[in-house]
Amino acid sequence: MYFQCNCGDGIHDITDTRAGKAHLFSDRKWNAFWDAIDAAIEHSGPKLADKERACMELRRQWHGRALYCCLTCGRL
Repeated sequence: MYFQCNCGDGIHDITDTRAGKAHLFSDRKWNAFWDAIDAAIEHSGPKLADKERACMELRRQWHGRALYCCLTCGRL
């Protein structure tokens, strides 16, 4: 994805771990997300497959929206 900031600089979203990208998380889902983390830690089980299943459940719970910051001017 590519779009242009009001300052004229281009913002590219073509890879992970970008300096100008964040995730906005809804307050409505905040407690459920932390409950899922607690459950994954407490009830994941001793086997590697159990831990992997718990991690995948955490990823399923994440419903954040992408938020971009222009690295040139700082606009969101």
